[in-house]
Amino acid sequence: MGAFEAFLSNYGNLGMFLAALLSGSILPISSEAIMIALLAVGIEPWGLLLWGTLGNIIGGVICYYAGSRGTPEQLARVLHIRNERMEKAAAIIQKYGWWAAFFSFVPLLGSAILIAMGVMHSDVPRTMVSMILGKFLRYFVIVLSAVGITLIFAH
Repeated sequence: MGAFEAFLSNYGNLGMFLAALLSGSILPISSEAIMIALLAVGIEPWGLLLWGTLGNIIGGVICYYAGSRGTPEQLARVLHIRNERMEKAAAIIQKYGWWAAFFSFVPLLGSAILIAMGVMHSDVPRTMVSMILGKFLRYFVIVLSAVGITLIFAH
């Protein structure tokens, strides 16, 4: 077993949680790739689904909270989100309302959507339900795909 595989195996669910937390907030980390790597080294898929989803949700809540507390200028300066990305996020929110939070798993744009929803003080319960559904379903599809591929090649 290589050093990277050993690292992933040793930190399995905790590593998934941290990667998903960072990915769900503002850092451009591919938690999907980490989940796939963890699945490949044999980490139990349903634990990865749970911890990945939980970490990503907390990251999303941090984005929403930051948006609700800062001005767009402060957020752009501190979080380094380009104005074009915030404008695109605002256009998506205008079109889909609180359902826009469903797309918060989209790399780079997802954080901007949640920050913009915080700035706009969107309905918190609806926004959170929409966000949770999107984040969970994305990881669920990854886990099901990986498990299905594993079963196909196991026979």
